[in-house]
Amino acid sequence: MLGSDSEQLVGEWGEDIWPTRLDTRFPVPRRRPCVGRKRCRSRVLRLRLNLRPTSGQRGVRHVLRRLEPREKDRVARKPTKLAVALHSADNATFRGIDHVQLAAPPGCEAEARRFFGDLLGLRELPKPLPLAARGGVWFQCGGQQIHIGVEGDFRPSKKAHPAFRLSSEAALRSLRERLVAAGVHTRDDQEIEATARFFAEDPWGNRLEFVASPTGA
Repeated sequence: MLGSDSEQLVGEWGEDIWPTRLDTRFPVPRRRPCVGRKRCRSRVLRLRLNLRPTSGQRGVRHVLRRLEPREKDRVARKPTKLAVALHSADNATFRGIDHVQLAAPPGCEAEARRFFGDLLGLRELPKPLPLAARGGVWFQCGGQQIHIGVEGDFRPSKKAHPAFRLSSEAALRSLRERLVAAGVHTRDDQEIEATARFFAEDPWGNRLEFVASPTGA
């Protein structure tokens, strides 16, 4: 029933638009010649885009493919500011964490020195003069720093927390015994394998974690 009509449709519209094998269960509209104002879609699209099809290549999809930027155009195109920023971020070299800041209420300096200095054994660092008037205390913790900053509308952090790594499991047990003797509540945790750790809170209720690799791990 389809015969030459299906062949004419496929030849007119191109293989990219119409399948080579048509379903015979449904009638196919007869093709009408593109004369006068009745033009096929591919011709209308070419007229609107002011494009001419190359010899042997016809159909709407061919016209759309000609609109895609060529590879040389992509290379010659000037990069946007966002692309330059993303490229710079990819090439950035991070050396680690410089410091972690914990919030504390006003007048926290004495408690900070007692807890982080006396109990934890961290060395206090002098604050820069422009920042000293804001209050708070800085401490050295290995290659990083712990900054205790004053926050007017203070609320303790119960979820987000820093984790302090100790040199050995024996040092971790010694620190925990010292904190318990000072009245600091500690909580054991064994959810992570090959890691010894416990949780505690600073004098203002901020969550702290202390970890060490088990002996022989």
